[in-house]
Amino acid sequence: MSWENLVYTLIGGLIAIFSVLISEWFKERINRRKIHFEDLKHKCLEPILDRLLELKQYFIFKEGGVDWSRDAIYKELRSDIRWWEYFTFKNYSGVDPLLYEDLKNHYPDLYKCLEDVEKLFKNKYVEFLQEVYNLLEAIENDKELFEIRKEFSNIKDPTALYKVIMFLALGVDKGYWPNIYSSIKSELDKLLYLGEKYRARAENIKSFSNNIVAEIDKCINMTKKVILESKLRGKCGYI
Repeated sequence: MSWENLVYTLIGGLIAIFSVLISEWFKERINRRKIHFEDLKHKCLEPILDRLLELKQYFIFKEGGVDWSRDAIYKELRSDIRWWEYFTFKNYSGVDPLLYEDLKNHYPDLYKCLEDVEKLFKNKYVEFLQEVYNLLEAIENDKELFEIRKEFSNIKDPTALYKVIMFLALGVDKGYWPNIYSSIKSELDKLLYLGEKYRARAENIKSFSNNIVAEIDKCINMTKKVILESKLRGKCGYI
């Protein structure tokens, strides 16, 4: 074999080796990205999605779920530990804090959306609760309601009447309080004017509730979209 052929053979062999090494490097990199993305989904995004769906319920006015009684709200406002002051997705059960911070590298828009929801809770949730409390207090002390309460014999718990008036003031569809409605529908007309009476006072509550639900829904949709994606965006030090 001539030296030229020997050189060509060696070069060809080296190229083949480098090709194999590069191919394996790309395969390993793709595999690491896939594993990292699965970790990001299962150990970060999925528990965050559960938390977002739970948080949304705090602003849905309906029977069942959140206790919309004045006593319950009073206890929450006067609690020594106000959970919303410490609220963070990063420390939520099931969320890996390192993976949560890594969202900034891959999905910065989602990270910002989640941060915005955190800020709303920390800065505004107490005002929301206080306004709901004040509205219920005004309704419970309403002299006109006091006069007609005895006419609602089907309502054993008077807090149900207070909730009905609050729901009416907020414009909550009766489909969200079907059990109370079924027991009161024949006499509902007696309460409609009271709901109208407090409509203006309930406007701030309704506005804030709608705004934060819209922000939470935005995060929910963004999170679901990422979970359904097949390829990880962006770069980070883990891959």
